[in-house]
Amino acid sequence: MYRVVVADDHPAARLGMKMVAEVWGCCAVVAEAADGRELIEAIEADAPDLVITDLSMGRTGSADGLALIKLLRRRYPRVKVVVLTISGSAVIVDALVGLGVSGVVSKRDDVDELLEALRNVERAGTHIGRSFQAENEVQELSLPEAELTKAEIDVLRQLANNLSVTAIAARSSRSVATISKQKTSAMKKLGLDDTRQLYAYLCALRGGAHAG
Repeated sequence: MYRVVVADDHPAARLGMKMVAEVWGCCAVVAEAADGRELIEAIEADAPDLVITDLSMGRTGSADGLALIKLLRRRYPRVKVVVLTISGSAVIVDALVGLGVSGVVSKRDDVDELLEALRNVERAGTHIGRSFQAENEVQELSLPEAELTKAEIDVLRQLANNLSVTAIAARSSRSVATISKQKTSAMKKLGLDDTRQLYAYLCALRGGAHAG
């Protein structure tokens, strides 16, 4: 049974987090927090296994945003962290994944997405919410005749959707080294010399992509 702390500056949002946690059924919510300072105090007092927190709680004089998550991961490495955010930035998601969070969920998603993230807490991978994909997601790429493997094509498709190598690894439960190797292999087969050429190439291909 996970001991959970929920954190958001809006009481209604905290209530929503608690309700989803109750549906999950594998935890007990032991404390609530309205900002970074209260969250740290709750962790110190209640020793949770899991924190569900908004990324930006907006209170001055308190750790917030990526700085707060970095602090949590450094000071409490055994505490799993699921982050909710209104931001749709792939850069933010990549940074959160790099800090070692257990899940990143968009506040624009319905509650089922948070529930799925919580269910994934017990697994080794990281849950990346479905909203963190390009608005006009490329489902297929119109690639030239090249001996690309299925895995290499999938990596290129996700790169075309503005996902980083780190985020792709988290989404696919593969290592960053594996994704990097597949990216490099695909570049060689396509005759691309560097990452700048790759992204220019993928940007050109987006015009020929179609939904699957």
